Amino acid sequence: MQLIPMPLGPINPDVESIAVGAVLFGSLYFFVRRMILRVNRVLQERAAILEGATGGPAAELRREAERIRSEREAMLAQARREAA
Repeated sequence: MQLIPMPLGPINPDVESIAVGAVLFGSLYFFVRRMILRVNRVLQERAAILEGATGGPAAELRREAERIRSEREAMLAQARREAA
């Protein structure tokens, strides 16, 4: 059965082909949508874990390391001045 009852060649698809295409498209759409929702949930959980890691004891350790580094750089600068 033709969609348009005129001889249009390959432009005029069968109704059965359109129905099969719509069913396949719908099933693929819902599958991909479901997968994207899962991926988004995993990414949100990962972001929450990383946010918790950077705001807790890791941030304190990072600040301590920066303080020690600045002290060491100051000592090196002083030693260079004395050596010059």
